[in-house]
Amino acid sequence: MRYISIICCLATLFLHNLAFAEIAVVVHPSNPINDISKSDLSRIYLAKSKAFSHGPEIQAFDLEKGQELRDKFYKVVTKKTPYQMEAYWTKLIFTGKAAPPIVLTNSAEVVLAVSEDTDSIGYVNLESVDGSVKVILILN
Repeated sequence: MRYISIICCLATLFLHNLAFAEIAVVVHPSNPINDISKSDLSRIYLAKSKAFSHGPEIQAFDLEKGQELRDKFYKVVTKKTPYQMEAYWTKLIFTGKAAPPIVLTNSAEVVLAVSEDTDSIGYVNLESVDGSVKVILILN
């Protein structure tokens, strides 16, 4: 019985930390953008905007479907559920209007990809950020 109580407490702490995990929106350190609005970020991740304000085309990086960080990101930024995002991209891909962001496995892969591409953007768990990328927005 005592072990069950301990497991329940640990699970609650884990879920509590996931619910409040901060999401960092990152770009390459040489990118001149120092901040971004949720509205502009939404336009990028919904393929409604294809370039940064300083001109070059954006390469957006995404996390795999089913990851809680991804679901939270889209809920906060686009106000869409995972199901709505799936339907949205299915329609755009089918009509040939846009391609979705490149999907990577985890935050470490996103940090690496963004650090290697000056015109890219991604989102990661804030704890995954290192000096190889620049944070332009933190989402709670």
